[in-house]
Amino acid sequence: MNVLRMLSFFVAITVAVAAPFASASASTTYGVLNGPQRYPGASGDYGASGYASVDHDFTARVLTIVPNASNQYASVNTGTTGNVVTVAANTTFSIRNTLQNTGSAPDTFTIAVPLNSLPSGWKVALYAAKADGSMNTAAPISATQSTAPISPNATADYYAVYSAPAALTMNAYFAYNVTLRAKSVNGGSAITNDTQHVIFVNGFVQLTKSVSITPGQNGCPAFAFPNVPLPVCSGGTITYTIAYQNLMPPAGTNNVAMSAIGFMLTEDGSGNNGWAIYTNGLQATPVDAGGGTIACPSSTCAKATSFTDTLPTLAPQMSGSVSFRVVVR
Repeated sequence: MNVLRMLSFFVAITVAVAAPFASASASTTYGVLNGPQRYPGASGDYGASGYASVDHDFTARVLTIVPNASNQYASVNTGTTGNVVTVAANTTFSIRNTLQNTGSAPDTFTIAVPLNSLPSGWKVALYAAKADGSMNTAAPISATQSTAPISPNATADYYAVYSAPAALTMNAYFAYNVTLRAKSVNGGSAITNDTQHVIFVNGFVQLTKSVSITPGQNGCPAFAFPNVPLPVCSGGTITYTIAYQNLMPPAGTNNVAMSAIGFMLTEDGSGNNGWAIYTNGLQATPVDAGGGTIACPSSTCAKATSFTDTLPTLAPQMSGSVSFRVVVR
């Protein structure tokens, strides 16, 4: 089973969010917003148990390690975390974010990384962006190295550069989380704002497959021993269910999430140990409870050994399933 093709797009709902993190004296206020590129005031609920805030906005990124020939985001049937893949030494990628000074006076900002759930060995380096948007490696930012001064209400971009100096292993189809915390230098430690990086390896759509035998329909007479790898005899009915889910966090407001556009699932029972080997093919047209479009190689699905299931869009957190039955020969 594989997913033949899937494209991704960025979800960006342009609704402004006010900055609640500011302190004031008689004449000066300090504040900062830290968010996805172009949207420092983005609001999300990643890791926030259902309530949205500007500390739980996020930028999602898919790191492709083992591309599939037909679909680099194809999923696998190995549970929540997917399979383990090896990341080559010197693998790097970057994510661009935007800071905004919401205070009333020029300020500089440090950026720390208080949470990093990536496997041990990954390094995170932060650099300011140049005026043309490119990375300025001569202007590092850290918990102790601040940005250049930013005027009130102005914004400045920066890059987070991830690198794996040595080879390491990661779980595919699993969300790793990195938190970037911006802090006002002039306003002090209470003036902070977080943004999240949500990093997937190889894909963000999870597929799982289950099988069941309808009670009383296994086709086995008394004392018979099934000759297929299930407790079912000739004439017995097997029901397969393929569940799919987009593992991206809820899109929220101005977060960078991904949807699967033109999501197509292909089920082929003719391979090694496939169900077509010991059955007469599909009993009838498969059913997708989520409204997917089923197509078989011929005009009818009865007795077919493969089919496709297509949805126009599989949005973040969207899930569904397709079921089909076969009768053992």
